[in-house]
Amino acid sequence: MDKASGEGTNESFPVFFASQYMFFHYLQMCRVLHKNAALMKARSIGFSEINASLAARLYTTIKRSRTMITCFKDTYLNGTFSKLDHALTFINTNADGFFKPRLTDKALEKKSGYQVKIDGQFTDFGWRSVVIGINGSKPSNIRGDRVDLLIYDEAGSWPDLTTAVVQGQELCEVQGVPRGIMLFGGTGGDFGPPLEGLKKIYYNPKAFKILPFRHKWTQDGTTIESGFFLPYFLQSLNPEYMDSRGVCN
Repeated sequence: MDKASGEGTNESFPVFFASQYMFFHYLQMCRVLHKNAALMKARSIGFSEINASLAARLYTTIKRSRTMITCFKDTYLNGTFSKLDHALTFINTNADGFFKPRLTDKALEKKSGYQVKIDGQFTDFGWRSVVIGINGSKPSNIRGDRVDLLIYDEAGSWPDLTTAVVQGQELCEVQGVPRGIMLFGGTGGDFGPPLEGLKKIYYNPKAFKILPFRHKWTQDGTTIESGFFLPYFLQSLNPEYMDSRGVCN
């Protein structure tokens, strides 16, 4: 039963919408076609939870995978990693078949695996998948080993996003050959200079190696190609728009 207003919130599994399936299908196509992904969406639809779940999936199911989450502000980054830690802890506690011991368990770095002492030296064994968080306010911070997935969280609040994208592209390619993909997500209701970078990427998908999404969700109904777009009504909790299956009427 829902609590009364002002009495906190219940902890439960998130609501699922059919539009989320559309987005995950788009993202899978990006992986198969070696294209980056961009998303413009409404505020408060759980995108940070989705980012955390994407990182948790790779960490849990893909051996030696490497995921990087980068944000312009520490507050955004810490919030997403808190959700990631919650998800990984839930999996380890409730899904024995997916249990992963942690070699590294820092606030902004998770590495699965364990150590065995051989001839006096400790050696890493196990899954050895990694999720790392980077503050990208200085684009040169976005560096390190190649990644399978590079998530730019809250990309609509990033003043120098295009420079950060150029820096991150090096982590997703080996001599021009795709190894991983980049995912950009931001809020369509944002405006001003911090949004300009994401707008440039979103409306010029081919220039940034993004899989184009063809749609008519424009002010005049004109068909355009852009990044992936999730209108508010496809994610609304209002029963006037959404049925019990998560399908918009």
